[in-house]
Amino acid sequence: MSNAGTTDLSWLPSDADEQLALGFKIVTNAYKTRVTSQEAEIRSLKGQLTEKLEQLSSIQKKYSNLEVQLIESTQRGNQLADENKQLITTIKKLNRDIDRLENLKKAVLNSIQEEHEVEDAHKKWDDFHCFNEHIFGAAHEGLSFSWLFLCGSSELSIFALRLSLAGMHSHHTHSFPSQYYSADDMLQTTAPRTMLEINGNEDSCQTLINKIVNSDTHNIINGSFNSPYLGNASLGEKNTDGKAFFRNARSRLTYEQFNQFLSNIKKLNNHQQKREETLKKAQIIFGEANADLYEEFKVLISKHS
Repeated sequence: MSNAGTTDLSWLPSDADEQLALGFKIVTNAYKTRVTSQEAEIRSLKGQLTEKLEQLSSIQKKYSNLEVQLIESTQRGNQLADENKQLITTIKKLNRDIDRLENLKKAVLNSIQEEHEVEDAHKKWDDFHCFNEHIFGAAHEGLSFSWLFLCGSSELSIFALRLSLAGMHSHHTHSFPSQYYSADDMLQTTAPRTMLEINGNEDSCQTLINKIVNSDTHNIINGSFNSPYLGNASLGEKNTDGKAFFRNARSRLTYEQFNQFLSNIKKLNNHQQKREETLKKAQIIFGEANADLYEEFKVLISKHS
């Protein structure tokens, strides 16, 4: 029985050459087995390497694509930033253009409104001038009573009716005086009041008209017909200064100033203000440039008082 530390070689052939040949076979077989195993491992590793290379190639492609997308996105971002700057500049320019157009629109509308106001003012002034011319020439035209209703129920209408009656009488008798109104008539009738403003009763207007119609035409011409709304002014009284004053005031004052002047006289006639206040307002309306008109008006209103 052999020891545990020794190898049993009893199975080997006794001949040394045979033992050597057997050893070579064992080594060769072991080598082939090892080579086959290593080759299989190499093939497995090569397969894994191929897979890794394919994965790496795929990752590289993805990286390249992402890098291209990043470059394109960067370029697009820069392009959008430039477009944004251009749009901001364009918006600012358009806002400035809009502001200019709005200002131009306002200027045009204001100009059109001013033109309309001027046209209306000229039209009203022409109508007022034509109205006065109708009044001043009513006695020579022989106007009918219907002219009263064109003028409206006012003191000025009653004055026009008186002139109409006087004109008809003058047309038939040829004895009507050449000067048929005075400064007092102008002061009483330049700022008319409607009959409703005076007493709130339309019947009073009709009563006054009936009184005028039924009155003696000769008395109307001579100014003896007395109206509580017109005063005791005499149409036959001569006062060239009064005529000249109102015509001069109408020609020298602006449309607004003349309207203010008439309104001032109307307040005096309606007893809404005193003579001193009327003179004070008239002095403001006339101004320094028309101080002579104020002095003439002061004299006229003193006579009227």
